[in-house]
Amino acid sequence: LPIWLIAQMGGRPMVLPDSLLEVLHAPVIDTPTERMFSNWRRARVKHASYALGWRVYDYAGETLIFHAGAVQGYRSMIGFFPKYHAGVVVLWNCENNAPAGLMPMLLDALLDLPHQDWAELDRADRPARKRSTRRKH
Repeated sequence: LPIWLIAQMGGRPMVLPDSLLEVLHAPVIDTPTERMFSNWRRARVKHASYALGWRVYDYAGETLIFHAGAVQGYRSMIGFFPKYHAGVVVLWNCENNAPAGLMPMLLDALLDLPHQDWAELDRADRPARKRSTRRKH
């Protein structure tokens, strides 16, 4: 998947030339309701569109090319800022959606935005992690 991300950012022009990437990443239709799907989208995404298989967001004033998918037991997210040739891939194999908040945390760091706990890792009502009962030798 990292190689696919590199290719989508223009790093493999023999496979995906810039002329093709321009077509793939060009917004085709506005999708304003896309902004409502998560807390980070409501806060950071000012405009949402759909391209050819990709979501195109105005993320805190920068163009973000994004895609997410899920099947039972597996989830994935990929997003990148074409202007900076920088992106993130998040993969996890559980039904919990909390890891989805990790991507915007990394995107915020790439843009030097203030830290926001989008994954709610610091949430006060989160159960404490159980400590191992095994003896250490």
